[in-house]
Amino acid sequence: MKTIEKFLNINYNIEVKKVLDKINSLKFYAKLYFFYEGLFKGLFLMCFYKYICIQDTIVEK
Repeated sequence: MKTIEKFLNINYNIEVKKVLDKINSLKFYAKLYFFYEGLFKGLFLMCFYKYICIQDTIVEK
């Protein structure tokens, strides 16, 4: 019985570790995604704002 319990315990630990690794990598990719999404939103808004300002100056002249 002891050997079976040990075997199951080892397998269980390996599975848990795999799941935790997957969760950690997902967290990492989520952080990366939100970082780049924020970056692109910021760049887009900046370009949009500059475009509007340029349009306003052209209209004023």
